[in-house]
Amino acid sequence: PIEVFNALAPSLHLAAIGMVDVAEAADIAVGVMYGFGKTSQDLSHIVDVMAKTTVITNLSLKQVAKTMEYIAPVAKQMGLTVEDAAAAVGILGNASIKGSKAGTSLRAILVRATTETPKAAQAFKDLGISISDFTQDGVLNLQRLFALLDKKGASVSQMKDIMGQWAITAAFALTDIADKADKSGRSWDSYAEK
Repeated sequence: PIEVFNALAPSLHLAAIGMVDVAEAADIAVGVMYGFGKTSQDLSHIVDVMAKTTVITNLSLKQVAKTMEYIAPVAKQMGLTVEDAAAAVGILGNASIKGSKAGTSLRAILVRATTETPKAAQAFKDLGISISDFTQDGVLNLQRLFALLDKKGASVSQMKDIMGQWAITAAFALTDIADKADKSGRSWDSYAEK
């Protein structure tokens, strides 16, 4: 099939960068492709994004892939691009939140950020934040959300009410870099291939 042919060159590139065999690299790239609802024409770009995330962070390709496995379909539904997701994955990786832990936390963040429970609604209200401040036409702007939480000084209790107990560590890691550079000098945007 055409997907196999289109996956060959990007898979070779990803295998070399990720130090995995070509079959595993192809499986990873195609999994992310389908998770985000992309086509084989998008594989080169997906590979570039994943390769950059692996190279500039404290993550292996397998860890990036594991996190993407958990978040890709949900991220797609929230309107996040592969680049947006990779940026969040990279930021979490550099905060030592990796693989399934990062995937579970980030998936919870994606779901809870726009699903207002009564506690989340109250926390957002107390902070002076509305869902419309970080979404547009149903598309979640993750960086904007965490920049707002940082600017408004969200407390541990408020963050727990919004993101949930299991995602709080990841939420604070994302808040720490939402609108400023991290200790390595990287900004949120520099984590993603644009």
